[in-house]
Amino acid sequence: MSSSKNFLIVLTILIISTSCVFSFTLECKFDDYLYEKNYKCDVEKLSVTTHNQIVSDVSGLHIPRRTNADVIILSIDGQTAHYLPQGLDKFFPNVIYLNINKSGLKEITKNDLKNFPKLRNIAVRGNDIESLPSDLFEYNPEITNIGFASNKIKSIGKDIFKSLNNLESVNLLRNTCISQQSNNRSEIAEMMKNANECFQ
Repeated sequence: MSSSKNFLIVLTILIISTSCVFSFTLECKFDDYLYEKNYKCDVEKLSVTTHNQIVSDVSGLHIPRRTNADVIILSIDGQTAHYLPQGLDKFFPNVIYLNINKSGLKEITKNDLKNFPKLRNIAVRGNDIESLPSDLFEYNPEITNIGFASNKIKSIGKDIFKSLNNLESVNLLRNTCISQQSNNRSEIAEMMKNANECFQ
């Protein structure tokens, strides 16, 4: 067999393997957090190390009279989540609080957050994120609190907060290009001014 045919076979295999979508069942521990209006899914036994992994089902024992649609807190804590899986919105359409902590998350994009149109609070702490694009919250206009403490952030899009009229606090402590926390809009503006090498 010629080397060109070998090359084409290898190339075809690579294209197929990189375009494959892998589906899996998301395991949840369901609970009321603090009080019954805060129904929560604590994700368990998660291992997402590549793109294109999609949630095809959700398992876990619900509290009586509760369903996936009642979940407003989605928490991925101490798991393996290098990327956010797709399809979460089909099971949890009403998420307001998204927590992804110490799970090795490498990136987060507007398409990841598009699945959470009602999102108000996001906490992504202790992961491996290096940049936050300026359009990250394009589909999340109701965001009030943002936390990306203890990541590896080297750059942030300068217009990232521009359309967030309800924004109240931003925690960017312990990052590569910035280590600041702001608790109101004027402090956020001042933070961006003082760390202009980070906001590009």
